[in-house]
Amino acid sequence: MVKKRRNSTLETTSSNQTHTTGASSINFSRWIALGVLLAGSTVFLYATMSPGGSSTKTVVPAVTQTEPDEQNNEQEFNYFDSAEAGKPFSRTLPATDFMNPAISKAYRIAGLIPEVLVQQPCLCGCDNPSDDHQSLLDCYKDDHASHCAVCIKEVLYADNRTRDGMSPKEIRNEILKGAYSSVPIGD
Repeated sequence: MVKKRRNSTLETTSSNQTHTTGASSINFSRWIALGVLLAGSTVFLYATMSPGGSSTKTVVPAVTQTEPDEQNNEQEFNYFDSAEAGKPFSRTLPATDFMNPAISKAYRIAGLIPEVLVQQPCLCGCDNPSDDHQSLLDCYKDDHASHCAVCIKEVLYADNRTRDGMSPKEIRNEILKGAYSSVPIGD
């Protein structure tokens, strides 16, 4: 009798272990399915929110200024000579999309002074001189500026100088001289 009882106990334990393993296998499968679903949703949202596809915007050619760099290689920077030439302005992402206060502030400013930013070059070299990157304002139509210190500093510099009464052309000349580089990003 004792021996049989031990066997039935062992069988029960063995049965419970099999059941537990089956449950964890099912849970693991559920986690995998959830991960695939989340990854797919992320890709879908990114694709639907990314700029692209057909556009009704008429592209006015931007001015391209060539500046020599430190090794006398030429670099091209795109910008518009006037706010009117840069219309219609690119829509910027909402500042509320970003949790970092400095990034949120830069996107908020970009949305407030598009007429100034469309007249400024982007000096980070991210997309220049591509056809869809016509000015600094275009860095804020997607999340590029959220991970580019140059773009953030240029916007903060343009905002400060605009409030000081400088014209967009004066600001552009200062940016091209590198004056934006000393602007602190955090408050």
